[in-house]
Amino acid sequence: MQSERPSSITEEWTQTVVGHLTDVFTGRCTLTMEGIRELGPDSPLLEVLAGICILNEELLNREQQRAEAVKELESAVGQLRSQNQELLRSRALTAELSTPLMRAGNGVLMLPLIGELDEDRSAIIVPRVLDEIKNERARVVILDVTGVGSVDARTAQFLTRLVRASGLLGAQTILAGVRPAVAKALISIDVDLSKLVSVRDLADALRLVGMKGLGSSESIADSQ
Repeated sequence: MQSERPSSITEEWTQTVVGHLTDVFTGRCTLTMEGIRELGPDSPLLEVLAGICILNEELLNREQQRAEAVKELESAVGQLRSQNQELLRSRALTAELSTPLMRAGNGVLMLPLIGELDEDRSAIIVPRVLDEIKNERARVVILDVTGVGSVDARTAQFLTRLVRASGLLGAQTILAGVRPAVAKALISIDVDLSKLVSVRDLADALRLVGMKGLGSSESIADSQ
C-alpha cells in the first residue's frame, strides 16, 4: 500500500493541475495568488499553480484588450458610417441645389445652369431632367446657360446629349443665353444643330414658348 501512495498523490496533483488549466481555457479559473500562498511554502504545487494563475491573468488581460479594441473598432466603424451618411445627404443636397429644375408653366420646365458642367454634375443633371420630363409630361425644356462658366467640347457634348435625350421623351429643348464661347464649342464637336433651338436670353425663351403654344404639333425649331 505504501508503494501506491506516491503514485496516487502524483495522480491527484496531475488532476488538480489539469483541472485548473481547463478552467483557465474555459474562462472559469478562480485561482488567486492569496489562495495559492495558503498552501504553504512547502507545497509541491506552489510554483505550478502560481504559473497557472499568472497565465490566467495574462489571458484575461489579453481578452480585455481585445474587447476594448473591438469596441473601439465598432465605434470607429459607426463614426465612418455616420460620416458617410452625412456625406451622401450633403451630396444629395448639393445635387438638388446645383440643379434647380423649375416649372415655368404648364408643360414647360426651366433649368438655369450655373458654374462648370463636369462629369459628376452631368451625371446628376441628365437623369433628373429626364425624370421630371416624364413626371410632368413636359413638352418644352428651357436650358438657361447664361451662368455656365468655362465651355469646352465636353460641355457641348453634354448639352447636345441632353437635348437628344429630352427629344426622345417628346420634349423640345431651348438653349437660352448662348454666348459666343458656347456657340463655338457646339460647332467644334461637329453635330447636327438643325433641331437645336437657341435664343438670346431667358425672356426670349419664354416669349418663344408663349408665341408657339404647346398645343400645336409643329416644333419650336420650325417656328423660328
